[in-house]
Amino acid sequence: MPQKTNVPTETLKSFFLNLIEAMENCRVPAELCKLIGSHLPGKSVTQYPALPFSISQEEVEALEEAGWLTRMKGEERPGTYSLNVKKFKEASSVEKLLLALIWKNGDLAKIHHIVLGIKGEPAVKGRIVFHAFGSHLANPTENPIIDQHVIRAYQLLKYFKNQENDPSELDKIRKKTTFSKGDENLVEEYKAWVQGTGNSDHMLHIISAEVRRSSSYLSALDDLLFAVGRYAAVR
Repeated sequence: MPQKTNVPTETLKSFFLNLIEAMENCRVPAELCKLIGSHLPGKSVTQYPALPFSISQEEVEALEEAGWLTRMKGEERPGTYSLNVKKFKEASSVEKLLLALIWKNGDLAKIHHIVLGIKGEPAVKGRIVFHAFGSHLANPTENPIIDQHVIRAYQLLKYFKNQENDPSELDKIRKKTTFSKGDENLVEEYKAWVQGTGNSDHMLHIISAEVRRSSSYLSALDDLLFAVGRYAAVR
């Protein structure tokens, strides 16, 4: 179970000001990971081990050709990517076990959004997280993983970096747990910041170019922001 937190505002402000200074001084991704102190509820390596693979657009197209992945026809969700359940009987033992887990969790429909991300097709409005995960699977060193914790951490870094912030926004940021269509611009802004692109007036200049150039940068940043975002949440 996630650790419940309700960090006082002044404590949170001090934490983020120190964090921002520390992030500015990091010169390698490993130093970002070292900022995850023992008091932060970090990402479980058992629940979220590092994925040792990527998935290319060509691999997805091969799954379509083999009949494993289909696009639905008819009136219900036409054009939606779906796994072909009839092919499940041909799966290996490992594949059957993983498919059974996806089925039991009711997650078969989420395949559509991951595939869109892998193939670089536009996201369905409001379906940000799984589409971004697909983009990450297609290019793990370029596209960040998106979830409520990393976005919360990003928003709070901006909030405390800005000397003229609006106090009424802080509680909203800390309590937000879901994404909607209205968050698409925020997510795109976060992705631009992670990649070091976009309008410099809206970017947080707290990560050095040296860190961004490393192949382990995205993984280290995701681990840090996931832990920071969970720490700052109000539950």
